[in-house]
Amino acid sequence: MKKIIYLIFSVPFLFTMCDSLEVKNLAQPIRDQVLSTPEDYQSNLNGAAYQWFNALFKSEPMMTLLVAADVGTSSWGFHGMREVGTVGPPYGLGSHFPINNSVTASYPEFLEIPYNRLYSAVTSATDIIRAVEGADIDSELENQYNAYAHFLRGLAYGYLGLIFDQALVFDEKTDVKSLTYDDFVPYDKVIEQSLMDFDRAIEYAEASKAINIMGFNGITIDKTMLIQLANSYYAKILVHSARSSSETTTIDWNKVLEKINKGNLEKDFTVFGNTNKWYNAHLRSNDGNLMRVDQKIVNMVDSNSPYPYPINGYPSDELDLPEKDARWGSSSAHKYRYAGAAPFRANRGIYFFSSWKFNEHEQFRLSGGLGPMPLLKAREVRLFKAEALIRLGTDLELAAHIINETRVEAGMKEPATSSDFNLLDKLFYERYLETNDATGNGFFDRRRTDDLGDKQFLHFPVPARNLNTWGAELYTTGG
Repeated sequence: MKKIIYLIFSVPFLFTMCDSLEVKNLAQPIRDQVLSTPEDYQSNLNGAAYQWFNALFKSEPMMTLLVAADVGTSSWGFHGMREVGTVGPPYGLGSHFPINNSVTASYPEFLEIPYNRLYSAVTSATDIIRAVEGADIDSELENQYNAYAHFLRGLAYGYLGLIFDQALVFDEKTDVKSLTYDDFVPYDKVIEQSLMDFDRAIEYAEASKAINIMGFNGITIDKTMLIQLANSYYAKILVHSARSSSETTTIDWNKVLEKINKGNLEKDFTVFGNTNKWYNAHLRSNDGNLMRVDQKIVNMVDSNSPYPYPINGYPSDELDLPEKDARWGSSSAHKYRYAGAAPFRANRGIYFFSSWKFNEHEQFRLSGGLGPMPLLKAREVRLFKAEALIRLGTDLELAAHIINETRVEAGMKEPATSSDFNLLDKLFYERYLETNDATGNGFFDRRRTDDLGDKQFLHFPVPARNLNTWGAELYTTGG
C-alpha cells in the first residue's frame, strides 16, 4: 500500500497543490517555516476555518446533497445534480444509480471538494495542536489556540464522518508517515474523533480567560459562543451520523439533550458573504432556472400536489399551497415562491420538474453574494431538542411548543399538541422547511429516517483519484 502523501491534506494556503494529488512529501520543513511564531498559529487556524467553509457551503456538495435528498431538484449536470437525482423505471419512483466514482467521471468535484478541503482543515488544526504542545507560550495562549484548533478539527472530522463512508483519522500523536489505506476507519469511528475534539475544545475554552476567533468572515466568536457552538455541533453531528431509522433510535438522546442544554445556542452561527472567497450555494440554489424545490416537499405541504411530478403535468397549485402553509406564495416575502414552469429538459425525466423555488436567500442571490449566510441556525438546534424530548418521552408539551415556534408563527398552521400521535412527523415537517439551507441537512434527515428512496447512496465513497493515490481499489456507493 502507498503511504500518505502528507500535503494532500495540508495547510490551506497550500491547497492549490492538493487538487493535483502529485506532491512530494515536503510537509515537515514547510510546516516548521510557516509555524515559526505564535502569530502564525492564528493565521493558519483562520485559513483552516475558511477551508472548512469552502469544503461544504458552496455549490458542491450543498446543491448535490439537496437533490440527492429530494429537497431540491435539478436535472442540470453540473455539481453532479442530475447524476444523484436520476432514477430508472418505473417513472419517477425507480431505483437510483450508483455514484460514478471513476477518474473519468464528468463531475467528480462534489466528491473531491469536501474530501480534500476537510482534510486540509484537519491537517492545519492538527499542526497547530502539535506546535502548541512544544511552544514556549503561556498557558492562556495555549488554551486559546487549542480551543480553536480542536473546534475546527471537530467540525472537519464531523463532516467527513457525515458525508463519507470511511476516512483516515489521525491526531497530533500520529506518525503520519506510517499510515496506509488499511488504516482507514468507518464513519462511526470518524464521528467519535469529532466528538472528542468538541469536548476538548470546550475544556480549553472553559480554562481560558477570553476567546477571540476571527477566522469566520464578518463575525467574532468569543468564549461563550465557542462553548455554545462546540456543544451544539456535538449534538448535531451525533444525531446526523445515523444511517438508518434503527441507528437513530440507538442514539444517546440523553447526551443530545445534555449538550443542547449546555450549549444553549440563542443566535444563529452566521458568517457574511463578500462575493470573493466567502459566498455560498444560495447564489445558485435560489435561482429558479438552476434549481427548484423538489416535488416531494411540495407534496408534503399539500398532498393534492402529486409526487412524483406527473408525466402529463397537473393544474397550477400557486393558490393551493399558501392555504396549507403561509411560508408558500407568489411574493418576494415568501420563503418558497411560485416560479411557474420548470426550465429542465423533459428527456432527462419529468420527475425533476417543480413549479416552486427556494426564496429565503433571494436577496443574497440578487446582491451577488453579499449578506448573511447561516451555517448553523439556533432553530435547528431547538428542533433537535424537541426531537430528543419526544424520543425520550419527556416534556412533550415543550417539544410541541418548539415545533409551533415556526409551525404556527411562520406557517400559520394548526398548533401541534403534546397528545399528537404524529408529533415526530410534524417535527420533521419543520426541519425540512426551516433547516434545509445548511449543507446536507435534508439528506442527513432523510437518511436517518429511511426516506432517501430506493438504492440511493447513504454516503459518498472516497474519491477515485484519492483511492488511486493510496493504491487502493476503486469502489462506489448507491445503486
